Amino acid sequence: MGDTGEPETLFPALFCDSKISLNYLSPTTSPILTNKIRSFGNCSFKNIAIALERKHKKLTHRQKAFFEDGGNAYFTDTLDKKEFADIFINLHCKRWGYSNYDLRYVHDQILHLYENVFGVILAYKEEPVAAQLCYKAIGKSIYYIDFINSGVKIEKNNDISYGSIMMLCSLRKAEENARALGMALRYSFGYCSDNQPYKAIWTRSEATFIGF
Repeated sequence: MGDTGEPETLFPALFCDSKISLNYLSPTTSPILTNKIRSFGNCSFKNIAIALERKHKKLTHRQKAFFEDGGNAYFTDTLDKKEFADIFINLHCKRWGYSNYDLRYVHDQILHLYENVFGVILAYKEEPVAAQLCYKAIGKSIYYIDFINSGVKIEKNNDISYGSIMMLCSLRKAEENARALGMALRYSFGYCSDNQPYKAIWTRSEATFIGF
């Protein structure tokens, strides 16, 4: 097992005319299943952070300047899986003080689940400076992206903000993919938390549902 953050919990369910009865529900169950499961309790102990549809004009200008100054964004659909896994693990470990050995199982998970990985590597003048790991699921009508974690090179001068540009690139790519598939996008940034105020810039808060 490897730590992949706190992804939203999804339960696959067969399509049928009537609601489904389950004997047990997890402590946190996806709001996607609202009106699908008979025994949902309308009580929420946690909120999920779902991406807002907004232009992010100031950050878009910053992103453009980054690209004009030698920056590039490389997405997982064009990257070799080992290359992506190596870069992500290196940046994540440096950012959070882990050794690469600590995250060896996460590295293996990325390789084995790569067809379900959605991510981006940000490079500045060919040096990787940020990496984002998400997982994707494609349903009947929803293109689902779940943010897991990231790694960002810390700079003394935060005028560029590699992390913000990385997140914008990832969100715009997800929006592009959803449009191409003719689906609605559900992009989750994980749970809302008081110590993560940056999520308020990107997301709206949505209640989860608790089954008793």
